Amino acid sequence: MTLHAACLLASLLSSAAVKDFEGLTCGSDLAPVLLGRRMSDGPVVKTEKRYEKLGLKALGSDEAEQGVTFVSWAICGDTYLTLERRSVIVDAVRIEGARDPAWSECKRSGESATAPLLIVADPAAAAFRVARAFKIDYRAGKFVAVDPAGLTCEKP
Repeated sequence: MTLHAACLLASLLSSAAVKDFEGLTCGSDLAPVLLGRRMSDGPVVKTEKRYEKLGLKALGSDEAEQGVTFVSWAICGDTYLTLERRSVIVDAVRIEGARDPAWSECKRSGESATAPLLIVADPAAAAFRVARAFKIDYRAGKFVAVDPAGLTCEKP
């Protein structure tokens, strides 16, 4: 394949990507459907307004690291964590219910080193307890689930 043909193919594939939150409906796990969507560069407020029927709300984002940006969204009453590379969603995870994930320094029982993890607290627990935890593999553009058993994390 020539360079010109490869560029043309890449252009066609990227223009064929579904934009933003078009065609989404509430009622199921949207994480698999978000993959490959091209996010607009416009103001987030306009995107939220355009998709208000989904209860869309931008919850926050982190600066790009190794070309990958972390963004969290409220969609249909759930929280979705997304990773974007060049404005295209490359990974997504659903957190059921409107719970806010937070970065925290965590360590496993018996270990002295701490590592920053994206954690989701268990809202039903009487004391602070981590229900789910993730680290981000920026090179691969993937969320990596971390077993919360034995994790001690600073309360965000």
